[in-house]
Amino acid sequence: MFQVLIAVGTMLVNYLLPKLLAVVGTYAVSEIAIKPIFTFIQNKVMAGANGLPADVLGFLNFCGFTDAVSIVFSAFSLALAIKAGKAAAAKKGGK
Repeated sequence: MFQVLIAVGTMLVNYLLPKLLAVVGTYAVSEIAIKPIFTFIQNKVMAGANGLPADVLGFLNFCGFTDAVSIVFSAFSLALAIKAGKAAAAKKGGK
């Protein structure tokens, strides 16, 4: 009875461990490397917008410029994370 459970447990570990390590590695790369780069670029874009005249800056804030910049960078980050996740989950690597 226990031999069957050990065999099933070993099969599960052999199947799930590489996928789990790929997910953890993708998350680590995302948090350590990609997120600070996007934050830096977003801060540069916002700093460039702060050099505009007060009326233009007020109009951009009224139109939701800051929210739009945040949404664009979040969407780009999400798309990159999805591509990395698909590549990590693929058996032969990503394209």
